[in-house]
Amino acid sequence: MVDVFGKSVEDGLKLSKRIYFGKDRAVSPPKQVAMEKAPHSYLPTAPMVYAEIFDPSMVDNPDIPSYQPHVHGRCDPPALIPLQMNGIVLEAECYLDTMIVTVTGSWRVHCVMGSRSCDCRLAIPMSDQAFKKEVVFVVDISGSMKGRPLENVKNGLCAALSKLNPEDSFNIIAFNGETYLFSSSLELATKETIENASQWISINFIAGGGTNILLPLNQAMEMLSNTRDSIPLIFLITDGSVEDERHICDVMKSNLTNRGSMAPRIFSFGIGSYCNHYFLQMLALISRGHYDAAYDADSIDLHMQRLFTAASTTIVANITIDTLECLDAHEVYPFHIPDLSSGSPLIVSGRYQGNFPDSLKAKGMLGDMNNFVIDLKVQKGKDIPLDKVVAKRQIDVLTAQAWLMEDKAIEEKVAKMSIQTSVPSEYTHWFLLQTNKGKQASESSGIQQVSNKIDLQRLVDSKGCKVILLRSLSMGFGDLNATAENIPPGSVEGDLSETADMLVKAASNCCGKLANCCCCMCCIKTCSRMNDQCAIFLTQLCTVLSCFGCISCCSDVCCPSGDG
Repeated sequence: MVDVFGKSVEDGLKLSKRIYFGKDRAVSPPKQVAMEKAPHSYLPTAPMVYAEIFDPSMVDNPDIPSYQPHVHGRCDPPALIPLQMNGIVLEAECYLDTMIVTVTGSWRVHCVMGSRSCDCRLAIPMSDQAFKKEVVFVVDISGSMKGRPLENVKNGLCAALSKLNPEDSFNIIAFNGETYLFSSSLELATKETIENASQWISINFIAGGGTNILLPLNQAMEMLSNTRDSIPLIFLITDGSVEDERHICDVMKSNLTNRGSMAPRIFSFGIGSYCNHYFLQMLALISRGHYDAAYDADSIDLHMQRLFTAASTTIVANITIDTLECLDAHEVYPFHIPDLSSGSPLIVSGRYQGNFPDSLKAKGMLGDMNNFVIDLKVQKGKDIPLDKVVAKRQIDVLTAQAWLMEDKAIEEKVAKMSIQTSVPSEYTHWFLLQTNKGKQASESSGIQQVSNKIDLQRLVDSKGCKVILLRSLSMGFGDLNATAENIPPGSVEGDLSETADMLVKAASNCCGKLANCCCCMCCIKTCSRMNDQCAIFLTQLCTVLSCFGCISCCSDVCCPSGDG
């Protein structure tokens, strides 16, 4: 893509030499624009508008015909001639993960004869100042990884290695109860080294043994102790849970604090439901890294590549936001702002007391190690329920913090936030209330969320109803027994028969409820025939709706008023 663009600009500049601008006239040729010239590329360093030239015969001064010989043929791809820029302004407005870019400016099409017209192309260069990569891949090869999980991890890891640049360096540590190193030190990512690493992976990635996470992490930290002009990365992949996870976090936090702003970033990746995902999130949080997970083997490759892309395209690091000190009180999530990656939005949320400033100043460091400062204009989020939009992220951060500190006050804070926003958490439960009134032909159910500390038996006695706890939608804090026994992810599923039966009964009432609102017999017959399929669909939908706070609406439709 870059080579094609550069060749088009080169062709355009050659064509522009045909233009005669005359002497002693107000019309003058455009000023030369600064470009980075490589052997076959001309890349703009600022927003630039080009004339797209398919027919080279149209290239001429629109004011003074040059009477050049006719040029035959067409340009494919079109030649690009930089236009004379008189002024340009670029504005960007961000709304969560969406950015609207507005470019306004004026330019003169100085290179096309007056009787002809052409399209123009706007080129906005993206920063290519990504940090040089020095990365250590720390991969779990314990017995539970046997089969498809490990095979997909191999594929994802080989894909990540293929995206390294020759000037990058890397190493691989495979671990179970012991560690196995590809090399004793970091290796440059040459084509030959990548091929050797791929062969080493295929030979040494054999599932077996237990899980020891601290040892390989310490080895990775030691390998990255002398890095320069880069932000070192540790890419941790595991499906297990270990007993010393809080100790691991303390050790990593101490190492990172001693390393200062150039400390390694830990990008943690969890597989399945037996690993402690909050432990992995905490490792990422304390190191300004990122976390991702795959709960089934088929999605491992995709999610690994997504996480590695975020890790390898960092363009702004060590981000801080000033001017928040003027507030009476404030909380920021995450508490350590992670680095900004190309193509991935950085969302920082929080709560505050006081008068919020009209603008914020964000600071960071670019890939060339120069400081970066930008003013951020504050806009009011009208008609946007920001508390619910960012609730999941905030609950995850606070839950990881509550787990690490074993803080009951934070747990209660998470439970309160979960109930207010209808977002599942580790400290709340969804439950199903079944009541029978009179001689109703069908049973009805209502779904509610409560804190884990509520006395369900007292609730049953007070309401005279049957209570069934629904399966938790949260991730849990890992399973030490499953890890010790090397049980593969997804091998054991809980018994959902009773809960599913109750949800089916609730969903089965949907068509009857809707039919009461219809006067068309054809519609009623159609709903009757579709009833079984609707029940299956709505049973699956109930869980999804709960995540978006829509379950009350579903209950109103599916269940008669006052029965839930």
